[in-house]
Amino acid sequence: MGTARAQLHYVEASTLGLLHKCGSTEQPYHRVDTSRYPTLTSAQKELLSQGAGLAVGFTTDSRTIGVRWQCRPRKPLHNASDIAQSGLDLYVRDSGRWVYAGSAVPSAAETLSESVLVRRTGTEPLECLLYLPLFREVVSLQIGVDRGSRLSGAGGWSDGRVVVYGSSITHGIAAS
Repeated sequence: MGTARAQLHYVEASTLGLLHKCGSTEQPYHRVDTSRYPTLTSAQKELLSQGAGLAVGFTTDSRTIGVRWQCRPRKPLHNASDIAQSGLDLYVRDSGRWVYAGSAVPSAAETLSESVLVRRTGTEPLECLLYLPLFREVVSLQIGVDRGSRLSGAGGWSDGRVVVYGSSITHGIAAS
């Protein structure tokens, strides 16, 4: 695995375009610019800085897709796995449907994590959605592809806006 990672060319994910944001933010991986709302509590600001629902959309012809990322440290949750809290999920479009392709598992320490998500034999263009962690603020995120392969952002993927408001059941965690 270390050899494949070393051969990848990494690109800052925010340059590819983030999907499902509520507008521009100073920090690229925040859902909402909390500085615009001075009456928010610190707990509300923390929740809005987490990556839940955000995704990086991109297309690549690379045989390998990797990621490097770092999240802001925070107390572990008893009702969510490390992957849900700090990991990344990759989906690829297959015959018009989004299909789960893999999860990037965070390192045990609160440091930079690195993972290879896809290894394939073909080089046909692959549409991808990389979902951010549910319960951590992402500090940095890079997508790695084979040197010489193409990587482009997801321009024009959004057909409109949908706002979903609700509890943790809506969020998709701790529904029990």
